[in-house]
Amino acid sequence: MASKQPPNPRFGKLLTEAVSSVAKRKHLNMEVVEEEIALAVSRAEKLDAPLSFYTVQRWMRGYPPSAQRLMIVLDFCLRYGRIGTDLARSLAAEADGSHLLASLDGQLDRAAPPASGRFYTNLPRRHLSFRGRVQEIEEIHRLLARESRAAVVVVYGLGGVGKTSLVVEAVHQLLACQPPDERAAYDAVIFTSARDMQLSLRDVLDEIGRVLDFPTVLRQSDEEKLIFVQNLLQQFRVLLIVDNFETVSDARLRRFALEGVPASSKVIITTRDYHPALWPDTHALHLTGLDNVEALGLIREWASERNLATLTGASDADMLPLLRATEGNPWVLLMSLGFIAHRKQPLETVLQDLWQGHGAIFDHMFSTIWDLLDGEEQRILLALACFTTTGMRDAIGTIAGVSGHALTAGLGRLTELSMMTIEDDWTGTLSRYHLHPLTRAFAQSIAEQMGQLDDLRARWLAWCVDFAEPYGGESFDMVTHEMLRAEQENLFAAIGYALETRQIDACIRLVTAIWHHLYVVGDWNRLIQIILDVLAVEGLPDPQDEPRLLKLKTYLEYFYYLKEPASQDILQHLLALEQDIRVLEDDQLLLDSNILNYLTQAHLTCGDYQQARSYAEQHIALCQRFINLRGVISGQYNLARALHDLGELDKAEQILVSLIHEAGLMQWERAVGYCSSRLAQILRDKGRKAESHKYYETALHISEKWGELLLQEMVLIDLAALSWREGDDEAAFAHAVKARDLAVRLDLRLDQSRMDDLLRTLGGADVGGEREHVLSCEEQTYLLTAASGARGLI
Repeated sequence: MASKQPPNPRFGKLLTEAVSSVAKRKHLNMEVVEEEIALAVSRAEKLDAPLSFYTVQRWMRGYPPSAQRLMIVLDFCLRYGRIGTDLARSLAAEADGSHLLASLDGQLDRAAPPASGRFYTNLPRRHLSFRGRVQEIEEIHRLLARESRAAVVVVYGLGGVGKTSLVVEAVHQLLACQPPDERAAYDAVIFTSARDMQLSLRDVLDEIGRVLDFPTVLRQSDEEKLIFVQNLLQQFRVLLIVDNFETVSDARLRRFALEGVPASSKVIITTRDYHPALWPDTHALHLTGLDNVEALGLIREWASERNLATLTGASDADMLPLLRATEGNPWVLLMSLGFIAHRKQPLETVLQDLWQGHGAIFDHMFSTIWDLLDGEEQRILLALACFTTTGMRDAIGTIAGVSGHALTAGLGRLTELSMMTIEDDWTGTLSRYHLHPLTRAFAQSIAEQMGQLDDLRARWLAWCVDFAEPYGGESFDMVTHEMLRAEQENLFAAIGYALETRQIDACIRLVTAIWHHLYVVGDWNRLIQIILDVLAVEGLPDPQDEPRLLKLKTYLEYFYYLKEPASQDILQHLLALEQDIRVLEDDQLLLDSNILNYLTQAHLTCGDYQQARSYAEQHIALCQRFINLRGVISGQYNLARALHDLGELDKAEQILVSLIHEAGLMQWERAVGYCSSRLAQILRDKGRKAESHKYYETALHISEKWGELLLQEMVLIDLAALSWREGDDEAAFAHAVKARDLAVRLDLRLDQSRMDDLLRTLGGADVGGEREHVLSCEEQTYLLTAASGARGLI
């Protein structure tokens, strides 16, 4: 069997490359693509229990699947990733499947180009334990089909019946089954939930803007948001999911979800309550418990995994009373099975317990399980209830005051009892746990009754600060990027809680820790709003007594500068902040505030290149004194930009070539990207076209890998201007359209205006056989030499 063979690292590397090609073309995470491949294989083989994405990960570690499965995987990668012929053939050869090459040639011939355009989503991952619900999934697919006239689909039923899991699974299957040669039914799937907060219309509109990469929504008034988002929903075909709708009290959100989404988009609502008379234009799906066949399958699978003899040996007839008592509710069913496993009780005793609490089954189950838990397990459950989304294993242990074997055992027992689930099943300390909304509400009410809620939240806030601070500043790599992204919503919630309770020290520390992450991902408006909220707190100390407030103000002005680089007002504000910091005679604050870096960029944009050079040299000297190697590289990068604008091209080129080498040795990929972009501009100005394009391609690749919209936008502006000057109008138009789209998403109005000018020029009418250019010669020169400006922070 394949599992007993030694691994083939080359096969694993090739398959990882193929799967990665799909992820890049579909703009999805690798884990999501792995799940889609597992689903494709499961559907092709008509498996009762679908494969897990772990199976695909095993193949990617060098353990080839069977020939039949390999062909399914190759077909998937050919369709969606457009992998090359050589890669497909090499995969078959490495898997000892040379006999497959004839069939493979046919697949290569039939492979159609993938649908163009980017797909946007924040859809949660599928639940690994999901099973059954075939008819319900088919009905959801029918209602969500392009030809369906259903605008609002409501999935309703009792708590714990699996409404959210069903919707997430159905949408994942819908996306995975999309034929590659057809236009996708949706451009975006956007998931919002009221399970952990009071969801408002503003929250939903902001989330739509964030997922569609239009963060400009965040800074608009409520009325502007609504109009802007409704226009977006006419441009994009969006599937909007509003989870736990029964807890929504915002009348404007209820009206928007039920009536306000344009016809090209659709809405799915999950709720415990459904009012057909009040929601006349909706299509409802009533979700009840699992049918007997599905429920019995769930029991058998659960018992088999745990080798539970009392259930594996029981007949279907013995199980039917359990199904009737739980009404097939999968969550109650799993908690009941946990009872049997952990209390070592016979089925009859558990059934008696269930029937006693049949009228209020959840309250009864929670209370019974709570009494069953020991003190450490109770503390673990209460600790997880503090988290807005999911919580990491060690974070839960820190807040609960439980560690080591006790933590492992407690988490395992609570998971077995279905009081919590593992949402991201990493190994070790990175495992993430999630509470069902009903469990969270129960745990928080217990903590409040015991007088422990405030203490738990204080420990949760302290953990958030301790977690974020090591990632703070500009020492930023992909691990930092992913760790902060995974914890981002918890950190935002922590800032909100700290503001609410006027814990300014925690606010400042958290904002200082995450600001650079928000810069990289382009979530500038959210950061601006957070800093404004902190600075608006009444009774703030004077900056002389709390110098860290000056840091926040410099961050704020820098993000204003990014949006309005030509503003003299912002330059003056930065200069005033520099003086305020220098008055304190605190060189560490001068370094940490990054004010010299910001002033270098601002002077470059304003054309004062000598002053920019002076600030860059001051920044380098300060970083050298404090042995801040990354700061030195950042300062030298700005110095090279100043030298470039001063006409000292050879010296600037020498500095940037050296920086690319140093940053590469440090594995500082973003620095390589920014330096490559600037070096490409210098080589462009020196007439070395081929070398210039090579560095532009490097910068563009790195910006796309990191999702760094600003760097990507600046490179595309340069490429648009270059292609235009070289007479390649088609390439110029394509680059300009992409650059303009990114400028809109980042709310960079000057850049948007420049690209609008270029697009109008490219669309000019022929006059006397020559193109009528909208731009003057002076404007053409400006567009080419200064289009990308001086902005950008390594």
